[in-house]
Formats: sequence, C-alpha cells, structure tokens
Amino acid sequence: MSGETATAPGDSLAPIKHVTTTEAELEKKIADLRAKVKSALETLTRENESAVLQARADAEREREALLTTAQRGGDLEAKKIVASGTERADQIRGKTPAELASQKAAILTAVLAEFRPAGKRPGA
Repeated sequence: MSGETATAPGDSLAPIKHVTTTEAELEKKIADLRAKVKSALETLTRENESAVLQARADAEREREALLTTAQRGGDLEAKKIVASGTERADQIRGKTPAELASQKAAILTAVLAEFRPAGKRPGA
C-alpha cells in the first residue's frame, strides 16, 4: 500500500472554484453598495437643490415684504411732508409783503437749519 491518499481529479479545483465564487459574491456586493451610494448621493443632491430653491423663494418673499413695508413707510412720510408744506404754504398765502418780510429771518433760519448738522440746529 502506498501512503498517498486518493483524490479525485475534480477535487483539486474546488478551492479555486470557491475563491472564484467568493470573488463574484464580493463584486456583486460592491456593485450593490456603489449603486446604493450613487442613489443616496442623487437623493441628497435633489434634496439640497430643493432646499436651496426653497430658501431662495423664501428670501425673495421676505425681500418683497420688506420692500412693500418700506415703500408704505416712504409714502406715509412723503404725505406728511407734502401736508406740512401745504399747511405752511397756506399760512403764507394772503399775507402782505410787509408781513412776509418780517418773517424772512424765521423762514431762512428754518430752511437753513435743515442743512446744518443735528447738534448745530437752532432749537435742536
């Protein structure tokens, strides 16, 4: 009898087949993981783009609201200025040249006061 064990010729390929099978399984797992990562990245990219678009739309709405508020405030201030000017003009109308001349200094002081720094205005 010989000390050699009898092995079938096909058995010597079993480890190679096992390695090949394992490699194929790992390649499939890697491909599946890559597909999942790609899908997750695409989803995150879409969500990010959506969030940016939403933020831009919100910012635009806020800007429009602020502009509207500022415009209303400006319109109110303009109406007050026009009303004040109209009232002053009405006070001046009908006065004689002598009465207007006597108010010349007060009018000049009031007009020029608008051009002086706040601390240097008379009565300020």
